Amino acid sequence: MRREVSRSLFCSAVLFSVITIFGSPLARPQQPPLGLTNPNPIWGYADVHMHQFANLGFGGLLMWGEPYSPAGISDALPFCDFTTRYAVVGPLGNPLNICAFGGCSLIPVHGPSHTADLIGLAGGQGFKPVGGYPNFDGWPSWSSFDHQQVYIDWLYRAHQGGLQLAVMHAVNNQLLCSISNQQAGFGCDDMDAVDRQLTASKGLQGFLDLQAGGPGKGWYRIVRTPQEARDAIANGQLAVVLGIEVDTLFRCDVTGNCTKNDVSTRLQKYYDLGVRHLFPVHVFNNGFGGAAVYNPLFDLGNKFVTGDWIDAFDCSGVQPFNSNQDTGYQFDLGIFNDIANLFVGSIGTPPHRSGAGQCNARGLTSLGAYLIKQMMARHMVIDIDHMSAVMTDSVLNIAEAQNYPIVSGHTGFVATSLGNKRAEGQKTEAVMTRLKNLGALVAPILDQGDTGEITSRGNSSNIPFLPCSKSDWAWAQAYLYAVNAMGGAPVALGSDFNGGAGEPAPRYGTEGCGGNAAESSLQPASLQLTYPFQLPGISGNFPQFQMSSVKTNDFNFEGLAHVGLLPDMIADLRANGSGLTDKQLEPLFHSAEAYIELWERLQNSESFAPTTSYTVAPQANANGWNNTNVTATLAAAGDPDGSGLASLTYSSSGAESVATTTANAAPSATAVSVPLQVTTEGATNISFYGSDSVGNNSATAQVSVHVDKTPPSVQCASADGQWHGTDVSLACAGSDAISGLQNPADSAFLLSTGVSAGTETNNASTNSHTVLDLAGNSTTAGPIAENMVDKKAPSITIATPTSAVYTVNQVVQANYNCVDGGSGVATCTGTVSTGSNINTTTPGVLTFAVNAADNVSNSSSQSIQYKVSYNICLLYDPTKAKHPGSTYPINIALCDANRVNLSTAAVIVHAVSVTLASTDAPGILADAGNANPDMDFRFDSSSYIFNLKTTELGIGTYNLNFTAGSDPSTHAVQFQIK
Repeated sequence: MRREVSRSLFCSAVLFSVITIFGSPLARPQQPPLGLTNPNPIWGYADVHMHQFANLGFGGLLMWGEPYSPAGISDALPFCDFTTRYAVVGPLGNPLNICAFGGCSLIPVHGPSHTADLIGLAGGQGFKPVGGYPNFDGWPSWSSFDHQQVYIDWLYRAHQGGLQLAVMHAVNNQLLCSISNQQAGFGCDDMDAVDRQLTASKGLQGFLDLQAGGPGKGWYRIVRTPQEARDAIANGQLAVVLGIEVDTLFRCDVTGNCTKNDVSTRLQKYYDLGVRHLFPVHVFNNGFGGAAVYNPLFDLGNKFVTGDWIDAFDCSGVQPFNSNQDTGYQFDLGIFNDIANLFVGSIGTPPHRSGAGQCNARGLTSLGAYLIKQMMARHMVIDIDHMSAVMTDSVLNIAEAQNYPIVSGHTGFVATSLGNKRAEGQKTEAVMTRLKNLGALVAPILDQGDTGEITSRGNSSNIPFLPCSKSDWAWAQAYLYAVNAMGGAPVALGSDFNGGAGEPAPRYGTEGCGGNAAESSLQPASLQLTYPFQLPGISGNFPQFQMSSVKTNDFNFEGLAHVGLLPDMIADLRANGSGLTDKQLEPLFHSAEAYIELWERLQNSESFAPTTSYTVAPQANANGWNNTNVTATLAAAGDPDGSGLASLTYSSSGAESVATTTANAAPSATAVSVPLQVTTEGATNISFYGSDSVGNNSATAQVSVHVDKTPPSVQCASADGQWHGTDVSLACAGSDAISGLQNPADSAFLLSTGVSAGTETNNASTNSHTVLDLAGNSTTAGPIAENMVDKKAPSITIATPTSAVYTVNQVVQANYNCVDGGSGVATCTGTVSTGSNINTTTPGVLTFAVNAADNVSNSSSQSIQYKVSYNICLLYDPTKAKHPGSTYPINIALCDANRVNLSTAAVIVHAVSVTLASTDAPGILADAGNANPDMDFRFDSSSYIFNLKTTELGIGTYNLNFTAGSDPSTHAVQFQIK
């Protein structure tokens, strides 16, 4: 069995153990590490930028070597000078002169000693051995830009050494493809190259699954969700995230050839293919924005691909691209104009650029903003590397508005850069602060440059080994700065394997410190990496890697030649216990967890999700109730920047229950609405939300519909058939079982009659009262009739006595009666009962009273005054006249009605006047002989005598007027004068 296949079987069968805490298997941390939320985080690092299948980009020949082959390593990684396996065309797709290298039977790839390797020659790799398997004397190498560095056996060793998550970016560059030999039929189109690489990644997964016994069993697992990543890592598998990094993403160039629909459609296509991590721009301007300027060849390439030179401006001190801590960008694009002229020939001369440092003036386009928002709507990872400073600022603004964390996957930093490396491809401290505040993940690219380009800044601990160009020393400066700038949060690495960036050089040997013999000679031998080594939290010992029967890797002298030496590089950073401490490496070993947690935050975001609205007809009243059927129209609309509306999902509970129902939007529709009629009385609670095509849901909207079509219930007492002396009040009870009473007092109220005083009726009606419920339904109580109300007292009639004068001891029978037309007479009582004799026994003014009451206690009274007087008995003859001047004795007795003499000395009879009988003209009242000096009659035994003097009286008939004791009457007796 070929070595590759046997390794694959071993990889799947034996799951290596990764301790999930830092440096100790004894206990799990109780609190999440800085920058994480999981108290039991995954232990292992993430490489968020590699190009495993770059051999299928750049025309198919520029990047030599395959990441795997069913035929084994010898087939995947042959020598790179010539090939016979492909049909090949030359640069720009022109026919290839295969005889140019001394023979016409072999097709040149990189040619003998890389003499046909334009990229290798430009990168200093010319005239080096071309040996692949088994010699590997020419490649892979830390300094090789165009040879495979992510072969599966090497990747597996990295996985064993703590690599838990890798982002595999499909990559291409039209310019490099165009000037290189190409496989016939490949062409240089970016998206064609992407399609080949995505297909190949799934082919590799399937191949390893097959070797391991079936689907899902291989150690290489492409993941589409953060949960899949967690599951894969828990199963001992490498979580692989698919990404894209090309110049003309989705074929959208600077000419404006793409519409928003093109973008959303093509983005969705690659999302469905499993892509989750994207670069909106790469090294050239495109339809989405401007590319960062940090290499003069990008200016040349931009001219070649877009037709224009980069529009650069002096950004050395422009905010917000530089914070107060930054001295500013210092990249001078203009100094390369002469060099560029050597290459461009007929395409023109680059414009003159002035100023202390240049940036690309092209920022985020409106189409680019749409792409960013569409990515957010799909919860995709946005990588801001390669964006111009202007574009970076705009993208960060959008991300900050949505609290959407992003990734800087293979970057450097202005703060740790020197000279021309201080370009807009590096992150300023202002940007780092924004990234920290967003909870972003930063990954320093592994090749951080030489000692003239890199410095330390803000690190809490110096690295003990001496400065060494191109080595992991340079990367450590950037890493420690990033950890500090991110507040101690996890920091990943971005290897850029197969991306033409180079990798860390060894610190020893002829290539030590990037070939800087002076620096290499100063490196202490005691700080060389000692094999076998161990890594914190990773089980097992790591000897030197055996690439083939004749090739073994030693990081001390080869540096990071391929991905399998990532564990060696991390061990080298520890410098046998004298370099970075385990604590300083902890953020790196938390980076796989950090990437997944960031991804989970994206998954949980609802950026640019649909919006919802609703109307209710008819609208509820001020109390929130309706008294008719209600139609609630539920609506969802897609966000203009979202992924398109897919559906509206609704349900209701309460009075009217509707099971969860989904109404799908019509194709290309931007809105959907559903009328939901509510007819059942009570409270119905409606919940609904809109969903877009990638599963973003709006916040669940709530609609409460209250329907009450039933009037309140009112129960009142009836008339009781009894008489009442006051107005009747009947108790009523109101209730409403659905919406409730509008006025709580209506739960108990009274209806009352309003009978006027002095009135009696057996059919009095109460008032009425309207009871309302909260929905506006009403019930009117009353009027209630047949109430018997008697407010009138009995009437009294006294026939006898009258206001007459009765004679003492006159027999007079009382005669009276009481009448009541209402409740009836209860009592009718006079001074004496009717038919009985009234009091006439003594003279005076007497009162006869009658009191009456009806059956409801109305009462009345009536009285009459009558007089009782003496009967005057004459004891003289009034017909006998006397002459004037004579004495006229008037002799009387006080008698009763029966002429019984009642005279007594106790009763004074007093003469009051003399009047002419015919005219009442007064006469002279005088007594004769002073017989009656006080004009009082003289009592004589049994009668009264008054000697009237008549001297002054003329002839005529006169009345002598007098009173008698308590008798109220003035009596008169006549006498005559002749």
